[in-house]
Amino acid sequence: NQVPTLTGSINIQDLEFFNGNLYVFTSNSRIHITSDGTTWTTKTTTTSNGNIRIIDTNTYFILNSSVFLSTDGGTTWVNTGSPGSTNK
Repeated sequence: NQVPTLTGSINIQDLEFFNGNLYVFTSNSRIHITSDGTTWTTKTTTTSNGNIRIIDTNTYFILNSSVFLSTDGGTTWVNTGSPGSTNK
């Protein structure tokens, strides 16, 4: 894959380094992942803002007014609700 190009009003929301990979979360609901800056993998999220946290190679969180969780490497996402809520 090519290096992602951010055009128009797309902004970087957050960056995370984990296990030799750079994760770039952008305002167009994408996570761009690279280990070398040349080859990139892109995952689609269900939110366009917040902070990303990588727990392991399959478990990602995006934190904003809700907590979004992926346990399959960013392929699917679940809105678990607001921090401190009882939604599971």
